[in-house]
Amino acid sequence: MKKTLLFLVSFILFCMLNSCSDGVETMLDEYNSHFTPVYEEVLIPGDKNFNEKTMLFDLYHVANTSTLCISAPEAEGAIYRWEITDADGNFPKQINGRNFDFSQLETKSNLILYMPTIALPAGTYWLNLYVSLTNEIETLNYSDSSELVIYEDIRK
Repeated sequence: MKKTLLFLVSFILFCMLNSCSDGVETMLDEYNSHFTPVYEEVLIPGDKNFNEKTMLFDLYHVANTSTLCISAPEAEGAIYRWEITDADGNFPKQINGRNFDFSQLETKSNLILYMPTIALPAGTYWLNLYVSLTNEIETLNYSDSSELVIYEDIRK
C-alpha cells in the first residue's frame, strides 16, 4: 500500500514538473503573445506636437482631509507656476482667518497640497498651471487649467 501511494505521488510530481519544464517566463510569453503592444509617445514642453491642454486632467476631486499630488510633464530648464482661483478667477485671500498666497504655490513640475494645512473650504476651484521654457531662439509659454473640487470628508 505504501509503495503504491509513493509511486502515485512520485508520478504526479513527475507529471507536474515535466509540464512546467519551460518555466514561468515561457508561460508569460505565451500569454502576452495574444496582445498587441501599444507604445505611447510622451511629449514634454518644447517638443514638436506637444499639446499643452494635456498637462492636467479636466477634473480633480480631493477630500479636505487628503493630499493632492499632481505632476506635470517635466522639461529641463522650464519654470512652472501653479495657481488656485475661485470660480470668478480671484485668488482666495484668507482661509480661516489666515493669509495664504494661492497665486504662486510652487515653482516645480509637481504640486503637493496637504489639504488640512491649506484648509480651503469645500467647493469648486480652478487649478491653473503655467510653464515657461526658454531655448536659444524663443521663450515658449504653455498653460492648462483644471477644475478642482474639494469635498467635505464625512469620515472624520
